[in-house]
Amino acid sequence: MDLKIVGWTDYDSNYPSITVSNEEVIPLIQIIIDELLENGYMISGADHQNQDCCVPVFDNGYCFRATMRAWGSVMSFAYQEIDGKETGYMDFYMSTPMERKLPESRTLQVEPADSDNFNGFLLPQDGELLSQSMQAGIPLITTDKALLQIAELLKKRMSDQDDEDEE
Repeated sequence: MDLKIVGWTDYDSNYPSITVSNEEVIPLIQIIIDELLENGYMISGADHQNQDCCVPVFDNGYCFRATMRAWGSVMSFAYQEIDGKETGYMDFYMSTPMERKLPESRTLQVEPADSDNFNGFLLPQDGELLSQSMQAGIPLITTDKALLQIAELLKKRMSDQDDEDEE
């Protein structure tokens, strides 16, 4: 995969989310891991979604958005062990097990790609939470921006399907 991280933006920026095939996910994550380790970045899932410069931007004009759990997984792949203890996604979900270090703000030289994809990567646990919420008919209560957006899309699709069924 010939992508390079050229900077960092905020979750709500106008850079669309990158879409990759299943075969490209691991190389994409490795690019992010290399950048995290090279710079010593320590970014929680909450930081990823709520701080100014915690979403990586690639040289093709796309960025990597993720649920807080999915971002925590990326971090735990990068920092597999801290102080002799194995890490997991929950170690980076809302906070970090070490002092936080975020990328510095700077003007990005790459224009946003032409796409309307602003969804984030998610983990199976995220999908289970969404599914349980929808099946039970209860509102999803979370601060995770990616999950809230996906839940809204799912509700709209279900409503559209109900409208089609009534016709």
